[in-house]
Amino acid sequence: MITIFEGPDGSGKTTALRQLYEKENCTMKHWGLVDEPFDDYVLSVLEVRSTGIPMIYDRMHPSERAYGLGYRDEDRLELSGRSIDRLLLSLQTVQVMCLPPFEVCLENWKQRKGEEYIEDVESLKRTYFAYQQYSGYLPTVLFDYTSQNASELPERMAEIRPRTNIGPGIGTRQKG
Repeated sequence: MITIFEGPDGSGKTTALRQLYEKENCTMKHWGLVDEPFDDYVLSVLEVRSTGIPMIYDRMHPSERAYGLGYRDEDRLELSGRSIDRLLLSLQTVQVMCLPPFEVCLENWKQRKGEEYIEDVESLKRTYFAYQQYSGYLPTVLFDYTSQNASELPERMAEIRPRTNIGPGIGTRQKG
């Protein structure tokens, strides 16, 4: 079982996932900038699959699209992101999309400038709006820490977490 927290710099994702991590028996991984995004993400997911230990990711492949466009003007995954989604769906993955109002992200980013990946306001705007427009295949909970409580996330995620492998060609074939 995998949970992915996504969102732009300053969106509250790391704070929310740490609250969840403290209550769950799982491991946590924070993705920074990766050299080979497809290979790195797939290898990490396969490791989760082989160990069976639940994982919480602080960012993953959706960040490549949003940050790629906002940070370096390119998405290095393009269509291969769908392949990663299919693998993740086989492990009952849920995504938490952290998107408070842009002004909140901007203020938080200004307070931590130099600690975040994004270096200027225009790149932050592009990244924020790329997340707003992101439409992947993973079941997604929208989360705004300014109006919602992170303690409610486990229940909200349980409501949408796939119970079994979903999608054609995912997981083990069942006889029927």
